Amino acid sequence: MADNSYRAQEPLSTERLRLIPLTLAELVLCSQSLSQFERQLGVQIEPGTFSAPVLRACNIKIEKMHHVAFAEHLWHTYWLVVTREMPRAIGCLGFKGVPDAQGAVEIGYGIADAVRGKGYGAEAVRALVDWALSQPACQSVWGDPLKTNEASNRLLASCGARLVDKTQTSNIWRIER
Repeated sequence: MADNSYRAQEPLSTERLRLIPLTLAELVLCSQSLSQFERQLGVQIEPGTFSAPVLRACNIKIEKMHHVAFAEHLWHTYWLVVTREMPRAIGCLGFKGVPDAQGAVEIGYGIADAVRGKGYGAEAVRALVDWALSQPACQSVWGDPLKTNEASNRLLASCGARLVDKTQTSNIWRIER
């Protein structure tokens, strides 16, 4: 395992949030013990932030991060969404790998049910998209929420994404540099 005991990227900050990119070691700890993860990061985790599907995704991210260069970890990890007023983890978001040959990268995100509808998701997505588009290899960020997921579709639209395509089940949104 690569030495990632230091934080390669400072947290991103918004008016109400900090986005903390999790190291490989932190992802491993999160998947093994949420209580130890809380203590190590000094945050309280809002129930539902690390649901069973998110923990499964953590394990996929961990496996991928073992096989990519350390410089690519920020594209593979989760970024923990933490409120500034009280250090409380309320969600996580991240990319599904590095930008492709056209400079496009897919984003995924989730916010705990208890804090939905307060704009935290859009604030976090905007901050991470801005970070991604500031990286030389990234030209666009896209997401493909289910058509039935009205909140996620509204979130992407509010972040300036354009609806560029539709499948039978999903809408495909894109934000370009």
